Amino acid sequence: MRNWIIFIAILGAVTVILGAIGAHTLRNTLSDVQLNSFATGVRYQMWHIFAIAGCVLLSKQFNVNLNASLWLFAIGTLFFSGSIFMLSTIPVHGVEGVKAIGLATPIGGLILVAAWLSVAVQFIRKK
Repeated sequence: MRNWIIFIAILGAVTVILGAIGAHTLRNTLSDVQLNSFATGVRYQMWHIFAIAGCVLLSKQFNVNLNASLWLFAIGTLFFSGSIFMLSTIPVHGVEGVKAIGLATPIGGLILVAAWLSVAVQFIRKK
């Protein structure tokens, strides 16, 4: 679980930095739609950091194996938010080829849904 705490801390720091960049730097470069998309990526990333932290705590408290859920949350968050960050900042980095990663957003969303459901399944199985 130590590695998950480190992951949470680093991802949390990155999320705060991205939020600050969005609020103070990108607002002069991106359209309102792009800036809103970027903010959505930050918001989902922050919420799922809390989900990962919650899984770490719940797994200890209730002696439930939530490793699959943790990995699904981590991968889903990186796919979902990461692809939104890349797509919404095309005017900044100018790499048009990143549009191909647009599929990562819904895939990441589905992985996040699977993560939430896997937590439920683990607790349903727990006697």
